Amino acid sequence: MHIAKEKTLSSESLSAQLCETSARSALNEQSQSNQFGYRLCIAIMETEFYCPRCQTSFTLPESISSEVKQEVLTLVYEKQRILAVKVLMDLRKIGLGNAKTAVWHIPSEPNVCHRCQKPVEANEIVTCPKCKSLNLNWQ
Repeated sequence: MHIAKEKTLSSESLSAQLCETSARSALNEQSQSNQFGYRLCIAIMETEFYCPRCQTSFTLPESISSEVKQEVLTLVYEKQRILAVKVLMDLRKIGLGNAKTAVWHIPSEPNVCHRCQKPVEANEIVTCPKCKSLNLNWQ
């Protein structure tokens, strides 16, 4: 009788292998070869936002151009939030969750809270003093 022995991995070693593999593939996606054959890692700087009201956090790249912000704002003002999410997702591979949460926190009118409709400061990122919701007042 022949008994085959299978190699089993513990959850820790499997997890470590998965992390190493995903980190390696992420590095390969974000690196480029220059003319001298060196590989340069392209870092995508992101900002994390947190809404105290809904207790949600999301990240967006810091390099969102004013043209993209204006396009997203126009779509939100025209009540086309799904298209605004698509615009953000097409930009630098922003995930669906981050794009949807960001678009939700953009008011339908300038300097008005997206949740309670009360006036807020004209800053780009502001928390409503009444309902404590985060508002992205992109201009």
